[in-house]
Amino acid sequence: MRRPLDGAESSVARHDSASRGAGLDGYSAIDPAADARFVALSAILFTLVALAAGAGVLVEGVYRDNLLVRAGWFGNDLVTLIAALPLLAITTVWARRGSPRA
Repeated sequence: MRRPLDGAESSVARHDSASRGAGLDGYSAIDPAADARFVALSAILFTLVALAAGAGVLVEGVYRDNLLVRAGWFGNDLVTLIAALPLLAITTVWARRGSPRA
């Protein structure tokens, strides 16, 4: 029976597992079929999020709330376009290259 790992041992075990290319669930990051599905889902997610956030920024009257709530939604859409979407694109590329941290 395996004993639970304490904090120091578990971080070493996780790093060792990640450095071999296997995730915590035991699947390899190099599986071509999983890689293609991952990239396709990321592309679909990127497109839908870009359309929704872009509409929130560019189309007048998308949000029918009071001024304070509209300002919050507008700020959320800007952060999505400026930070979240580029981060999704970068981590997708890094994951395809086999980065365990992506």
